[in-house]
Amino acid sequence: MKTRFLTPLLIVVLTLFISCDTKPWNSYEPSPSVSILSFASGGITITGTNLKGVTDVSIENDSQNVPFQITQQSESQILAYPLSLASFVFGGLYRLTLVKGLATQFPITIEVADGSITAAKLAQSYVPVNGGTMTGTLNLPSNGLTVGTNQLVVSSGKVGIGTASPASTLDVQGSLSMKVNTITTSTTLNDTHHIVFANNSSDIAVTLPAAVSGRSYYIKKTSNNTSTVTLTPNGVETIDGASSLVLYVNYDGVRIVSDGTHWQVVSDERIAHGAKMHQTITQSISHNTFTNIDFDTIDFNVGGLASTDANTFTIKRSGRYLVSAFWLTASQANNGDRIDARIAIDNDIKLAEFIICGGGNCSASVDGVLDLVAGEVLQFEVFVFHGSSMTTYVLEPFRVAPRMSVQEIR
Repeated sequence: MKTRFLTPLLIVVLTLFISCDTKPWNSYEPSPSVSILSFASGGITITGTNLKGVTDVSIENDSQNVPFQITQQSESQILAYPLSLASFVFGGLYRLTLVKGLATQFPITIEVADGSITAAKLAQSYVPVNGGTMTGTLNLPSNGLTVGTNQLVVSSGKVGIGTASPASTLDVQGSLSMKVNTITTSTTLNDTHHIVFANNSSDIAVTLPAAVSGRSYYIKKTSNNTSTVTLTPNGVETIDGASSLVLYVNYDGVRIVSDGTHWQVVSDERIAHGAKMHQTITQSISHNTFTNIDFDTIDFNVGGLASTDANTFTIKRSGRYLVSAFWLTASQANNGDRIDARIAIDNDIKLAEFIICGGGNCSASVDGVLDLVAGEVLQFEVFVFHGSSMTTYVLEPFRVAPRMSVQEIR
């Protein structure tokens, strides 16, 4: 579409984009400055400063050069009319040339705004130099963004913050802040989450969104209780090949990153599970029968494995564990008596040892490394062949009471 100076009612609005001086102005004449250029009633109105003394005005591009005759002039405004037929294409770029004294200022690049040819429409199409809100896309040339000296720089496909010469795709020379959310109930994560602290008082689930390549989350349990935080992927997606990941202990944390199909753990800060129990009350061990040792005291219980009610250790997280146990008789054993000690899971013996006593107090211990599965329950059992029952030795100051420990190896 084109705009021509054919009738006095035709109005075309142009907006100024770039101004530069390629020649010095007369040192006795202040440089003119153009802020608004508008077309109305077949002529142009130039608004700015130091316009008095301008003798020639022309608008040109690669295909035409239109001179204008000045009819009215002041320090802040010039009114001029074309000396030949002028045709301007909407969206086209043109150069405004002003001659003042012996010097020329050029080019000032101008662009015809749009087809509405009203000043009101111009305000809706362009953001003024004194500020405003854009509603469309801002397209910049390559390496065309610099804020301050090095506050924000785009250079060769790299973004620099605090540096004028970014060396990486994103180069931040300073501190970095990420959004932090604290949750207390089950939550589905989205693109507004990054660091998530779970301060839960009951078991909750953190549901992940559909995998997006490169998306990362950091989730940490910050409640000092036995309530769990279960991370659950979307649909059939997995976390390190598993259908879920559980945070059991206060300060358990993981950073996960999506490969576009599933989620991978790239930083594992889950605390190793471990527990130990011992016995303080004498227990009678029947002759020729395996007896489950009755533990009554928990020394430590990270991950909630130990239970004095059931005298067992329940594995919460599949993995490799160091398991050890010890038992000592309180009564005198006969020469040739036999004592068996074993670690069993549902009567399935995992570790075992037996000893033939030589008389006196007789002990048995068992230890080893086991690959255990979440949900398996371990118990310590002792068998004596003495002809009658024997009692346990529980003299605590000498640390010889029956005991058992289970420690996750991470």
